[in-house]
Amino acid sequence: MIKFGTATARVLVVDDVAANILVMYQLLKSECQVVGATNGKQALRLCASQRPDLVLLDVEMPGMDGYEVCRRIKDNPATADTSVIFVSAHDDDESEARGLAVGAVDFIRKPVNLKTAGMRIRHHLRLKAQADQLHMLSGAIAQSAHMVVITDLTPTIQYVNESFVQHTGFRPDDVLGHNPSLLHSGNTPAATYLDMWATLTSHKVWKGQFRNRRKDGSEYIEFASITPMHNIHGEVTHYVATKEDITERKKIGDELDRHRHHLEAMVEQRTAELVAAKEQAEAANQAKSAFLANMSHEIRTPMNAILGFVHLLQRDNALPYPDPRLEKITAAGQHLMGVINQLLDFSKIEAGQLVPDHAAFQLADLLGNVTTLVEEAARAKGLALVVDTHDVPQSLVGDQARLQQALLNFAGNAVKFTASGTVTLRVRVLEEDARGPLLRFEVADTGIGFPDAVKRQLFRPFEQADSSITRKYGGTGLGLAITRRLAQMMGGDADAASEPGVGSSFWFTARLQRGADNAATPSTGPAALLGAQELLRRDHAQARFLVVDDDAFNREIAVDLIQGAGLQVDTASDGREAVAKAQQHDYALVLMDVQMPVMGGLEATRLIRTLPGWAERPILALTANAFAEERRNCEAAGMNDFVTKPVLPDALFAAMLKWLSSNGAGAVRVPPTDSIQTGGSRHV
Repeated sequence: MIKFGTATARVLVVDDVAANILVMYQLLKSECQVVGATNGKQALRLCASQRPDLVLLDVEMPGMDGYEVCRRIKDNPATADTSVIFVSAHDDDESEARGLAVGAVDFIRKPVNLKTAGMRIRHHLRLKAQADQLHMLSGAIAQSAHMVVITDLTPTIQYVNESFVQHTGFRPDDVLGHNPSLLHSGNTPAATYLDMWATLTSHKVWKGQFRNRRKDGSEYIEFASITPMHNIHGEVTHYVATKEDITERKKIGDELDRHRHHLEAMVEQRTAELVAAKEQAEAANQAKSAFLANMSHEIRTPMNAILGFVHLLQRDNALPYPDPRLEKITAAGQHLMGVINQLLDFSKIEAGQLVPDHAAFQLADLLGNVTTLVEEAARAKGLALVVDTHDVPQSLVGDQARLQQALLNFAGNAVKFTASGTVTLRVRVLEEDARGPLLRFEVADTGIGFPDAVKRQLFRPFEQADSSITRKYGGTGLGLAITRRLAQMMGGDADAASEPGVGSSFWFTARLQRGADNAATPSTGPAALLGAQELLRRDHAQARFLVVDDDAFNREIAVDLIQGAGLQVDTASDGREAVAKAQQHDYALVLMDVQMPVMGGLEATRLIRTLPGWAERPILALTANAFAEERRNCEAAGMNDFVTKPVLPDALFAAMLKWLSSNGAGAVRVPPTDSIQTGGSRHV
């Protein structure tokens, strides 16, 4: 097919003998769209309506001969660029000359030699396509809003477009044949021209600013992009400069800079008033979220080493009794991680990076996990834990991890602020519609309570009932704020009621969906993690693993944990070394840090995935960044799973076991470590 842009070439055959039209149709039908006309009037109508690319025109026709038809085609501005070839029985030179004189591009004599005629027709169609393309390009340049200047290598100006004339006042006759220096104002630094010529003589594109002058002598600032133009032999023959007058933009920018500096001075003087403005409050929230996320990342990495080494010391301690000092370090580290997790969760919510999950789970698993995590603290204070789920569906669909986190915040607070009595976990169905049941999760206690006056500030971030609460009980001031945000993300809300000295009731609602009554959903509680290390030792003792981490402490901990499970392990300190080792060894699984010097984990994973045999082999991210964006980046790079630092040994073993199992079959379900909380604070 002969193409004009994206369209197939269209040919109009004009002949009063239908057989001649058919001959041309058979010759061209495989490459062109062929249309026929048997007289001049019909030909002119088809030219106007269908705009053919080429007309094959007979001379002798009744009513209007071919010469008149060609003249009218060329006189009509709408069809003037249509190529015309005469196909005539006139074989004299005078007839051919007359045809060329009225605008034809060729003259084919009858009887037609189909082979040569086809070649000549295709040649003119290609020429027409090239001419149309050149016309389109030249029109685009001529009508461009940007100034276009073309020079030879001298340099001498050989072309300027209309935009150049409008912006500078110089007519083409003023500048053609002249050096571009006639535009210079004398205020462009000499270093700019030196840099420009150094770049252009290296056959590279140069971009920069000039201070030039208009014909009336006024100065203007232009941004120019100058490109070397090559011929078919690769030799530079011209330079094409595309220029934009940025004088007004620079003036506005300078004015904005002056206003900005003035506003900055006002900010220093009137911080209190400006902080109250909505825009600055939003900017402050974004900065706070970024700061919290960065701090949590920086703290998680050393905390991984601290908790990891304590775990190894506890595991390897030969004494017949636990070392209480190590237990205190572990407790302090876990408490610190609880604080960090709350800060991180809040920053993720503020940044809009926390999206609820949608998966099947059992209500009994959810409540069992919560009670397991608070029962030791409750038992130590002599509190009774009561669970009440009257007539609530057991099989549900929603975000179990976030529901557990929200309920655990309430339950942890209740145990913390209750000296004696009962803590009750209660679930009820408030309503149900096509979207599913709206459940109310409530935790009631017999604790210290609080007055109505302080209830409003309880769910505000970074606030507590009073400063004495912080001193006596601790807390970040985020637990209840996070719970309310999580509830709102799940289509509900959160609130509380209390009476000082009698007790409190905290509740949140969430819109869930019913699951299958017989659904056998995997548990996500601590019991689901038991036995992973033993299963690894039993089923994968001969497998070799690769740990990639730039932190020597973290590598040492990972190696000790994996070797402690009876497995073989190699290490790499950056992504480049990991790729090299993956080329040399058939590792069963790779634990890959994300942020590393030389080559990061994402790039290393992409390269490893291209190696033979590595398309399906598991690669698990091991990172201190717990943001959803980081998780998406890891998945996009080809990682199978995401394990957050500091790493819980059982969770690490369970994740490894999951991906070592064939296609994940029989895998242990591991909750994301950044969603596991160790407690919360009520008046925070």
